[in-house]
Amino acid sequence: MNPVNSPAALVPFLEIEKSMVSNEPRIKNIRMVQHLIREVKRLFEEKTGWGDSDLWNNLDFLELSVMICEQTGNRLSHVTLKRIWGKVRYGSQPQTRTLNTLVGFLGYRNWREFCVRNAEAQPQ
Repeated sequence: MNPVNSPAALVPFLEIEKSMVSNEPRIKNIRMVQHLIREVKRLFEEKTGWGDSDLWNNLDFLELSVMICEQTGNRLSHVTLKRIWGKVRYGSQPQTRTLNTLVGFLGYRNWREFCVRNAEAQPQ
């Protein structure tokens, strides 16, 4: 059996599904997503070689937008990227398509695969 499709690998997604039913698991899901997004940002810092993303400016996000589009075929605006990186205030969680595109740039098939492969690093 493929480890990505194993029952143990699906645990993070079962917790995400539960988040639709009650508020308590949703809080855990938000923390989990925030943790994974921090990991995505760290991996972007590594891949680009640009250093600490807290120091990135508008031009960096414009260039990153082009790089992501060239590699994945999906366009994410520099404003969307700035939202993910916390440079622009935004109260919602990112869309799945956005997350799929971000991790696609990092070499993953989709957000689900990224979550499964990084499950052991997730906070409880």
